[in-house]
Amino acid sequence: EARGLLSEIAARDNDRTRHAIDRALEALHGSHPHGVPEWGDPAVLPTLDGAALGRALDRLLREAAISIRIAGDPDDETIESVLARVRSFPPAAGGARPDPAILRPRPLPPPAVPVRKRERLALDQARICLLYTGTHAPSTFQAVRALFLDQLLGGSPNSLLFEEVRERLGLAYSVFSSHMRSASTFLLCAGVHPDRVGEALAAIREQVQRIREGRFDLRLLETARAQTESLYETVPDDLRHLLQYEAACLETGRRVPLSMALAMLADVTAGELSDLAASLSETVEYCLLPDPSGTPAEPGTGGEETP
Repeated sequence: EARGLLSEIAARDNDRTRHAIDRALEALHGSHPHGVPEWGDPAVLPTLDGAALGRALDRLLREAAISIRIAGDPDDETIESVLARVRSFPPAAGGARPDPAILRPRPLPPPAVPVRKRERLALDQARICLLYTGTHAPSTFQAVRALFLDQLLGGSPNSLLFEEVRERLGLAYSVFSSHMRSASTFLLCAGVHPDRVGEALAAIREQVQRIREGRFDLRLLETARAQTESLYETVPDDLRHLLQYEAACLETGRRVPLSMALAMLADVTAGELSDLAASLSETVEYCLLPDPSGTPAEPGTGGEETP
């Protein structure tokens, strides 16, 4: 099992786009718990044995709250079998099961000064990542606007980043954005020719500025609204999105009906998206560049971080 996990970590790091995103998030998170990789630490995994895993499982079952979500349309027998397994778990210390609790997230504090990082590895196509912080995860209405803004900025082929940076200017092989709600952060990522990194960074920042100033086609706005509406409507049809929705409900203590989410989406104006974009601050610029020596570097090395 440890060898399998180590292989997955190595494969993740060999995906240069994923590598760039991970390094950018490391620069943002620092020592904050958000920065603990969910896939494990390759230095720690080989040191774990069966006894250590047993102790960890015992502590987990005795101290951690457990919430189970079943996707799809399970029959009564399936539900009862899951409940029977849950009832067999040992109670917390002292014999009493803890009352349910809601964990409310707090926005991640950004670095004191913006981080600029360059790393060089053996590759042909450069990857660049920009991180913008400033959204507020616990706000349901803010989350609707943030998802809407993501679709307008770079969350689909009908977005400013795609139409301007990739199609019109020809500066990127691929370009996209993603709203990372748990970290109150927007990720903007692109694969570009090494000679055009500076141009691409400027063009990506220009799209953010256009939204701040309201200089975008309203046709794109309504297309982004329709795409955001479709995302909400199809949540029950996709297991990953369903689990993300359920996790967000637990995290924020709010469960918003589809009709309410769509009503909030319909009320969002171009000015509100501009205000949201204006509230964002660029906190990380990360560039993964070709190593001119052509010598492969070890993953996570070879970069220099300068404020």
